[in-house]
Amino acid sequence: MSEVIEHVEQPIDYLKKITEVTHNNSYIYVTTCMNSPAIDHISLFETVGQIESLVLEANLKIIDKSVNSL
Repeated sequence: MSEVIEHVEQPIDYLKKITEVTHNNSYIYVTTCMNSPAIDHISLFETVGQIESLVLEANLKIIDKSVNSL
């Protein structure tokens, strides 16, 4: 799921739905952007912590992460 959750109104609901339709041993690859206001970015994430909290609230486990900044 690359560059998707910033485009949905309720990213937590979206991530929870992903957990419902995948197997318990599935891996989900998620990318998103931070501090990137755009007309089509309905959800704006300002910190890595916000994204991590969202993922954990959806009952997903963070196995690895990469944070790139310009």
